[in-house]
Amino acid sequence: MRPVPAGDCPLCLSELDPDALARALQAAQAALAAAEQHAVERAKALGEAQTAWEQARAELDARTREDISPLAAQIELLAAAHATARTRTTMLERELDPHRRLAELYRAAQTAEEELKGVREEVRTRKNLLAGRRVTLGEFEEHFAGLIDAVGLPNAPGARINHSSLLPQVRAGNLTKVGHGVRTAINVGYRMAFLSYALVTGVTDLPSLLIIDSPRKNVGFGRMVSVAVRPVPGRTRSSSSTTTCPGSPSGCWTRCTPSS
Repeated sequence: MRPVPAGDCPLCLSELDPDALARALQAAQAALAAAEQHAVERAKALGEAQTAWEQARAELDARTREDISPLAAQIELLAAAHATARTRTTMLERELDPHRRLAELYRAAQTAEEELKGVREEVRTRKNLLAGRRVTLGEFEEHFAGLIDAVGLPNAPGARINHSSLLPQVRAGNLTKVGHGVRTAINVGYRMAFLSYALVTGVTDLPSLLIIDSPRKNVGFGRMVSVAVRPVPGRTRSSSSTTTCPGSPSGCWTRCTPSS
């Protein structure tokens, strides 16, 4: 680097004018003084603004305390009242639980009462049906006993209807307690009792085809079978054509009627 003599320009290396240097120095000093004055004014304005901000803040805090403090107290009171109300509501809900359960039990009791009425009505209906069936069973048993008495079984075994099984039995018990002949006669009388009872009472339609053959095994033929069987065709002769087949002393009837 080339050295620059004192008083020369460092750019063009020309000798500077002392007056120009003095004027430049004065201008720089004046600019510096103006800048310092401006800085002082800015600092003063900043201080004033800071003071005004602090005053405004203090005033805001004061107004906030004046306006918000009562509201804050009211908010605290409302919060306390809300907590109390929630507690009271919870207590009321707990107190209402038994009433709800009672209402449910009341509805269940009403439903059960309605069902009980239906059950009682059904029981009444079934009792009436049972009473009617007992009457029918009693009539049928009398009818069966009349047929058996008409047959005239030896030693009077006491044939009757078992009310549980609705099957014939004798005084000594089931039909195995009597001989085969008496057993067969009771079975024939039992089956004939169904047919003759239906024909006498009219509780059923007449069969479209009915074939009755005289039982011979262990019973024989003659008056006993005739008494038990012969009245049947007489009852049906008015409503159908009955043909008596020769071939046995007691007769064999074939009854044919059109389906009704």
